[in-house]
Amino acid sequence: MSTSRAAMFTPPMPAPAAQPASQRRRMTLWGSLLHAPPSFIAVIMFMAVFTKSSLHSIPEDCASQLFVTSKQQQQQQKQQVEEQQQQQQQQQVEEQQRPQQQGHVGVYWRGGRLLQRVTGPGFRSRIPMLDTQEILPVTAQTDTLTNMTCTSHGGVEIMFSSITLVSRLRREFVFRTVSDNGLDFRQTLLVGRAQHVLAQLCNSHSLHDLHAARFQEIDELLRAGLQAAAAQSAPGFEVLGVRVSQPRIPEPIMASYVALEEARVKVMVSAEKRRGMEIEVETERMQAVAQAERQAAVSVIYMSQLLAERQSQQQQEPYLNSAFIARERAAVDADVYRMEREAAANLLRLTPEFLQLAWTQAVANGTKFLFGSGLPNADPRLVFSVKEGSARREGVR
Repeated sequence: MSTSRAAMFTPPMPAPAAQPASQRRRMTLWGSLLHAPPSFIAVIMFMAVFTKSSLHSIPEDCASQLFVTSKQQQQQQKQQVEEQQQQQQQQQVEEQQRPQQQGHVGVYWRGGRLLQRVTGPGFRSRIPMLDTQEILPVTAQTDTLTNMTCTSHGGVEIMFSSITLVSRLRREFVFRTVSDNGLDFRQTLLVGRAQHVLAQLCNSHSLHDLHAARFQEIDELLRAGLQAAAAQSAPGFEVLGVRVSQPRIPEPIMASYVALEEARVKVMVSAEKRRGMEIEVETERMQAVAQAERQAAVSVIYMSQLLAERQSQQQQEPYLNSAFIARERAAVDADVYRMEREAAANLLRLTPEFLQLAWTQAVANGTKFLFGSGLPNADPRLVFSVKEGSARREGVR
């Protein structure tokens, strides 16, 4: 193996003039190898290593066989490239021959000139070998741009990892848009101008605005900028929406920004706590005021009710007095009438006999006490009564 390599890199000594024709052909082969390209020499080395033979043992026709092999390889590669191109052309032809789907339109060229013919979905006819067709969508399409960089107003470079663009081409402006901007009009109107519009947007805003303060406005600002730029050359091209990812900023600035955000959050938390305490105090004050107002309202209602009752009583007082007077007068009149009737009845009842009877009953029912040995001045009726009572007592004994 080492001998063959040394023979490959060491050219042979020049042959004498009396060498045969076969040796002269070998010398010519070595000279051609010395001036051959490096790739060809590498192929020969590769074949020599795996065949384990030196160049001196190669037959006279080996060199010509190697050249034939390399030419065959080149021809095979060329054939493969031609086959790939034919397949791509065939795919394009098949795509052109497919019927147009809903939401797509077809545009046509004849001899390289764009025709004003714009067809809708379905099967369409064209002149073979002269007309070419391209199918364009007229519905909303989404394009995504990645790793878009820009510089803020303060000179800090930031990167947007992804920007999603939603656009649509109106059908009545297809011919004008393709005529002015070509088939790759989305690349021209969106991708080509998005970087420029984004750079202008970043240059007019600070890093704080782009990263936090006005980040929610970037989508609309970028969409308006792209729409204004596209309206000049493609009036029928509409930018429906833009969605921008959160920008990435350098690590040192990000650390400072995080520290600043933490301090700002602490201030916001303390402010919220103070605000909560103020709201709590204000709530207590409002509750106290509401309770006092409620009590005052209740007092007013109670006083109004009491005043109404007093007024009602005052209004009822004359009627009550009149009723009382009438009631008392009626009672007095009744007593007078009763006494008069009793007096009249007594006049008829108090006869001498009745009085004597009443006197007798009163004396008989009462206890009599007599003092002395005799009754000289006593009423005979009393004496009789006394004697009769003494006799009765003695009889009882």
